[in-house]
Amino acid sequence: MNHDLKQKLHEETYETISFSNAGKQAVLHHISSKKKRNPLQFLLYTASTVVVLAVFGAIILTGGLEKTDPSAVDEPNPQEHSVSVSEGNSTSSSGLNKEWTDVTVPSDVVETHPTSAKEMIASYAETLNAPVPEQHDDDHMYYKTIGATSIRVSLVGITVQGEAIEKDFENLKNLSILLNNEERKRYEHLNLDGTVAPTRYLDQWKEPSERMKVGMTYLIGLVNDLNITMNEAEGSPSGYSYMLDGDSVSEVEALIAEEELVDYWRDE
Repeated sequence: MNHDLKQKLHEETYETISFSNAGKQAVLHHISSKKKRNPLQFLLYTASTVVVLAVFGAIILTGGLEKTDPSAVDEPNPQEHSVSVSEGNSTSSSGLNKEWTDVTVPSDVVETHPTSAKEMIASYAETLNAPVPEQHDDDHMYYKTIGATSIRVSLVGITVQGEAIEKDFENLKNLSILLNNEERKRYEHLNLDGTVAPTRYLDQWKEPSERMKVGMTYLIGLVNDLNITMNEAEGSPSGYSYMLDGDSVSEVEALIAEEELVDYWRDE
């Protein structure tokens, strides 16, 4: 991770969420690790490219390649780089259309974060369902909240279109904000000024609220549901997603509506 990125995430995101440096590094390393190229894959790719170029050159030399009218070639839309349609009934039980499109522009996404909706959901499904490290045995919620509230950052620049999926992604964003708000309540009694990291006094934090515990359950369940419908992942639906006709979606939205949310992320 370069210095500018670390500073940007600290000042604009993690400083307000109050993660420890170790926690930041662990989550960012995990969600960005899938984007690193395997050296063996690179060598195989290079070798195959050489073979293709050799064959292509032979075709040209023998006059076997027909000319193509450039005007007849369809130019791809650079913004619509991934299109998917959910399997089964294309209309949810609530009457919403389940067809969806990922129109994310990769350059709009925060650096090191996943650049497609599918990749983002898969990464967080793995992160949020992973075992809590031993050093966080005393406070599982603190560790889980690192990944849960990072979703808000990853959603900057991620854009999906579709009636059902847009509502699911809106609920996902709001649950991430809710968890950040509830975490702040755990240390607000300490009356710390902005120059002190709340994590220095982690042993003095209050226990997680019931709203926070339920919100975490809903967020993890929603991520898993989206992973099932978007990436054909294995698992049983939790009932929190419009895309899977969840019968508990109203409970998710009721929890979100209990209190006004404050979004501390600044997209400047």
